[in-house]
Amino acid sequence: MEGAPKAPVETGAARRTAGWVTGAAGVALLGTASYFGLQAISDHDRAKRLCPASTCADIEGVNLNESSRTEADVATVGFALGGVALGVAAYLLLSAPASRSVAAEARAFHAMPSRVQWVPLLAKDGARAVVSLEW
Repeated sequence: MEGAPKAPVETGAARRTAGWVTGAAGVALLGTASYFGLQAISDHDRAKRLCPASTCADIEGVNLNESSRTEADVATVGFALGGVALGVAAYLLLSAPASRSVAAEARAFHAMPSRVQWVPLLAKDGARAVVSLEW
């Protein structure tokens, strides 16, 4: 049929945008989780100084211990969600189809290697990796 509209070709721009936004949210979550983790460590240390024994009569020490537990829980959830968000972002960015101009330019100038090889090397004095690119 000549008059039938063609299906739109996905350029990947929406997927890349979603990937960058999700990645930024993941970084923000990891930053927030780091803050709460450090705060939990600080509050726990202060509570230990106020209450060195397992039982404690100092209300401030008890409150600091409780807040350190809550902060640690928030940090754990934040690290988990931040890691998931970064994983989703990586998937979205790496699976997005290349735009036509980038793909055409890469083919025209042979900018993309035709073969990439990565070889890990382990030795007594350390580890190394050799990367080989062929065009």
